[in-house]
Amino acid sequence: MVSTHRRVINLLLDDGSLVAVLPAGNPLHPWALATAFEPSLVQEGAPVWVSEKVLAAGPLRIDLEGLETVDLRLRRRPLHVPTDAVMHLVQLSARPAGEDPFDRKLTAALRGFSDGGDPLELASLVGLGVGLTPSGDDALVGALAGLDLVSECSPDARLLRQALVKALPVPLEPRTTRLSAQMLRAAADCLYAEPVLALLDALASKDASPASVERAAEALSRLGHRSGRDTLLGIAAALSRAIPHL
Repeated sequence: MVSTHRRVINLLLDDGSLVAVLPAGNPLHPWALATAFEPSLVQEGAPVWVSEKVLAAGPLRIDLEGLETVDLRLRRRPLHVPTDAVMHLVQLSARPAGEDPFDRKLTAALRGFSDGGDPLELASLVGLGVGLTPSGDDALVGALAGLDLVSECSPDARLLRQALVKALPVPLEPRTTRLSAQMLRAAADCLYAEPVLALLDALASKDASPASVERAAEALSRLGHRSGRDTLLGIAAALSRAIPHL
């Protein structure tokens, strides 16, 4: 079955998983494919049919054999991340808690985590907020991504990431949306959206600088209504905690 949005259609498969079909040129994420098509041509509620070679939804027909598979994992985990670039990212992401009660809880949980708090407290953010991917889930994806980046230069970060994954509720769906649960499971398996990977790659580069990190952070912050900004907050919180070990 299909749900339609302005620039994406989401396909719900029989096994309960979601596939997002994006117009060509859009940033990919772990459950998306991009191809040349017009989203408005596919009607809400249209049936979805999938074989080994073809995916079809209404008038949309995609040849799966002709698609390129993109690896959405970190290309490398450096042995050192420049602390000046990390500090610049932390400063960029710093913002006071808003008037929304969700923002206050999100800010407090991330600050507590960056100051050494229990991963179980951070995992309590699952489902916090509104929308297809609530703010708490986006921030958790960011935290998992940040800890993944520094897992080679900080053994503590590797153990902390394992603890955070273990602390996530099972199953996730009663606590959050189907789409967000799928996003969290992907992040737990070290799979991230391309804008997230671009920021991690900028931090991992031998030539990492505050300017290059800022460009990647700004690109991520433009993702979705606020998903990119909340993901950035999670990355910054994780890296802020790891700074003494970098």
